[in-house]
Parts: sequence; structure tokens; C-alpha cells
Amino acid sequence: MSTEVVAAEHAALMHRLGGAACLPPVPGASSEVLEVGRFAGLPCWSAVGDASVTRRLAQQLTRRGAIGLLLVDHPTHPVRFVAPTIDPIRASAVPCPGDDALPLRRLARIRPAESPLATAIACAAALDVDAAGRQTFATMHDLLDTAIAALPARVPMASRHAWSLLQLTRLLFLRFVESEGWLDQNPTFLAEQFDDCLARRRDPQRALLAPLFFGTLNRPPALRSRLARAFGRIPFLNGGLFEPHALERRHALHLPATFWRDAVESLILRTEVTLAHDQLDGRVTPEMLGRVFEGVMAPEERKRDGTFFTPPALVMAVLGEALTPHFAHRLGRREAIVRTQLDDPDPALQAMMLDTTVLDPAVGSGAFLVGALALLHGPGPRSRRRVHHLITRRLCGVDRNPAAVRLTELRLWLELLRAMRGTPIHRLTPLPNLQAAIRAGDALLDPELPALSTPCVRRLRTAQARVARAHGPEKRERLRMLQRAEDAAFRDAMEEREGQLDRAIRELVLAQRGPTLFGDTAPIRRADRDRLVALHEAHRTVRRELRRIANGTVGAPCA
Repeated sequence: MSTEVVAAEHAALMHRLGGAACLPPVPGASSEVLEVGRFAGLPCWSAVGDASVTRRLAQQLTRRGAIGLLLVDHPTHPVRFVAPTIDPIRASAVPCPGDDALPLRRLARIRPAESPLATAIACAAALDVDAAGRQTFATMHDLLDTAIAALPARVPMASRHAWSLLQLTRLLFLRFVESEGWLDQNPTFLAEQFDDCLARRRDPQRALLAPLFFGTLNRPPALRSRLARAFGRIPFLNGGLFEPHALERRHALHLPATFWRDAVESLILRTEVTLAHDQLDGRVTPEMLGRVFEGVMAPEERKRDGTFFTPPALVMAVLGEALTPHFAHRLGRREAIVRTQLDDPDPALQAMMLDTTVLDPAVGSGAFLVGALALLHGPGPRSRRRVHHLITRRLCGVDRNPAAVRLTELRLWLELLRAMRGTPIHRLTPLPNLQAAIRAGDALLDPELPALSTPCVRRLRTAQARVARAHGPEKRERLRMLQRAEDAAFRDAMEEREGQLDRAIRELVLAQRGPTLFGDTAPIRRADRDRLVALHEAHRTVRRELRRIANGTVGAPCA
């Protein structure tokens, strides 16, 4: 598209935003740039390019002392980059169709300030698409600090942090549910309920949150009490997020009404969210939420262990490099060919992707599992059945931090909600339980085990699938059944490993004691002695684990 045609479109955009449109070129400026009007007293220029072009042209204009707005259409993608010349780093990529993106709506509310510089600064803030993520992180961090300080000091710091993070996680999750109109078809449901609760001088945690979480969202409509039914048409979400956590059963913790008022004001009223993919309008997305959670999740532990946020582009690159050889080997194709087919898989590759299991042994907040979901699902609109199959049967994760496990579950549930966008409330299906797939534990310290037998794997998969579909008392019984199945599988594997070690030790000892060709006994080599010591140590570890299983003091690792 030519610069003149783009300039005409940008001039029309300025006019719709309330500015004055014009099309003369900027005197003395590069032919790449045309002036298209004035907005809020600031000159506006038009060009064609990408984000790097936006920054370069904005810097050139700034060096000439020109303060204004620069609009640059991307040559191949339907977005335009908008940046104040004073702050080209914060270029906002705005979708073209409809011109109804949040940054443009914010820009339309800008009024001339006392100086062009002040107006340009206000425009920079309105167009800052990363501001939502930074603001949400700062809000979560402040609210966590406030909650931890308000809770009793007798409760361990780690428990206070995990309990507080769980409460805020539930609120943010419901903000996404509310944004789709799934809370009584009311986009301001949560704020209105809190206002009504405070107006009646009731405690929000006891009178609103507990009935909403544990009596409404966690129960089918037919089993809800009269108080729960008074909330209106609320979906049955299940999934484990809205049932009492072990920390809540162990500690009867309570936060004052002032804290909940601040939490609702900052997380519900001021936070704009969306489940849409590739949203470029400044609203908080599930991907952005993952980065926020990485920042507020046990900061001291993250610093000590070297935990850091992995950018989505790097996640997808690593997953592609890891899974391409697997697909190529299974399908008998060259890796180079499979790599080019990942974005447009044929039926055979698509079936292979849906039948591939991915385990993240240090899951964090779930970035790699969410990326694996996108890769294994394949291109095109998200299918609810396909997403449900992948997150319940094909994606597994382990982490030492229980908070990380819960946050990974949250992100996978949000991906399933994405696949159900546009679904009426009465047709929403409950979220699956992910306790069987996302586990708390140390994936690096479990003893080496042989592969499980096919019947054993089949029994475990059946038990895991039953847990994913269960709720209420049935869920607790199926979790116990899964635990028994895992204990049996773990015991069988440990006993087989014990037999392997016994045979290896016996063979090594007999080999050392046997006579040589000359009838004497060969001296024990140092390598054989070291291997025998290692085998005995592994055998003691296996026996110790078997005793713990017999005593009922250990559960099986994630299968």
C-alpha cells in the first residue's frame, strides 16, 4: 500500500478521533513521512513500516524538535503502530479493522494539556500496551504484601503468602469469567455484589466470597442452597479452584473488609481483561497473567533458585525443537519436513500431535504447558473437546512449589475457557480437575524406575480420567482410588527395580569371585568396586521407599 493511501486512512482516523485532518507533506522531512492532521493540539504524521521503522522515524522527528503522534501501518499485518515522538519505545500495535481497540478509545479521551509535551506524555500513557501488565503486577504485589501483614504472625510466612495468593487468584479468574458475560450475564456482577455487601454492612469474605466460591461455583445448580441461587445464573465451574484448599482447612484466616474493598477496586474495577488471542489493545490476557504470577510467586525462592520468566517466543522455539524429532521418528519423515508442517499439519501429523504426552518437570506458572497446548492443538479456532483432551490426558507437570501447581492449573483452565468463548451460560461445561496431571513434588529426586507395564498404565489412565470428570464427594473417592492405583504401580515398579539391582549385584560379585584361566582370583578393579558401592546404595534407597509405601507415609510420583 502506498504512503499516500495510508496517509489518507490515517487522516480519516484522526478525524474520527476528533482531530483535524490534512494531507500536505511535512516541510523538510523525509518522503517517508506525511502530515495527516492535528490531534489534541499535536501534529500527526503517517508512514509505512514496522515497529523498528516507527522508532526510527519517531527519533528523527524528535531530534528536529517535533512533538506529536506518528502512525505507521505495518506492510504485511493488519495493525498500525502508534507512538508519541517523545516515547517511541512504547509503540502501540493497534488492530486496524473497526478502530475500536482500547488504546484508540483511550486516545479519544485525551484533551489538550497546558503544553504540547504534557499532551504527548498523556498520549504515551494511553497508548502503552504494556501498562496493564505492569499495573497488574504492582497491584498484585501491593495486595499480597498488605494481606500477609494483616494475617496472624503465628501462621508461617509461606502459608500466609500461599493463602493470600489463592484468594487473589480466584478474584482474577472470576474477572475473566465475568468479562465473557458468564456471571448472571452481568459484566459488572462482582463490583455490584461487593457494593451491595458493603452497603448492608456485611463481611465480604464470609457473606459474599465463601458462599460464591464454595456454595455456588463449586456446586451444580440443582444442589445449591437458596442463598447460592440468589446470585442468579452462575455456571458450575468445578475444577478445584473453588473448593476449600488444605491451607483454608488448616488455618481459619480472615482479612478485613477494607482489604477486600481495595482488592475489588484494583483487580475488578480497574483491570480490563480478555480471553482473546493475540490481543494488542492493552487489556490483560492469560499470557500476561502468567508473567504477573511469575513475579509475585514466592519472590525469595525464585531468586534463590534462579527461576525466571521464559518469553513466549522462546517457549515455542524450544517446544518445536524438542517435539520435531519425536514426530519425525514416529511418522518416518525427515525433521526438516516435519518442522515446516507444524503450522499446517496433515491428518497423520495432527493425530500424532493429539496423541503426544508432554511432561514439564519444573512447571513454574505453566508457560511451557500452555505453549505445548497451542502446538499440539494445531492452527485454527480452538476446539473445546480437543483442548479438554490435551489438558486432561496429554499435558503433565511437576513443581516443588504448590502455588506454582495451582497457577498452572489456573492457566490451563483459562485456555479451556478460551475455547468456550461465545457459549451461553447454560451450555458451559464444568472445568476438569487437574490434580492427576499437575502435581507438587520433586521430579529430580525420585529413584530411577523401570517402565510401567501396559495394564498398569491403562489402569492409571482410567483412574486419572475419572478424577478429571468428578466433583463433590465422588471426587474425593476417585482421588483415593487414584492414589491406591498409583501406590500399587509405584510398588510394582520399585519391586521390579529391586529385582534388577539384586541381579546386577549378584552378577558382579560372582564375576569377581570366579577363577581366571590360570585358576587364581583376579584382583577387584576400582571401577567394579565403585559400581558395586553405587548398586548397594541404590538398593538401600529402593528398600527404604518400599518400607515407606508399606507404612503409608509416601504417595506415588506423578504418573
